[in-house]
Amino acid sequence: MSKLGEGRYETLLHIADLDRYPVLAFTSPWDCAAVELNRPSPRYLAMLAAGLVESHGWTPDDAMDYLTRLPGVEGFWEPDDLRDLIDAK
Repeated sequence: MSKLGEGRYETLLHIADLDRYPVLAFTSPWDCAAVELNRPSPRYLAMLAAGLVESHGWTPDDAMDYLTRLPGVEGFWEPDDLRDLIDAK
């Protein structure tokens, strides 16, 4: 684990190696319950949904159902608006 500076995503984790390449993740050092959540951008949510569909073989409905229950999405995004976003991708 390396701290790269101040901010929400300043902690770099080395998760594993895959085919001799490091698998890295950026995260924050605090618990998500300790900070105020921001509404995720449409582009970010569309990328997450597309990744779930591609990597897990989920349907767009599966991705929408999963995302709508997450902190930061629930309460910030209406399911119909999220559905429109996923369909537009």
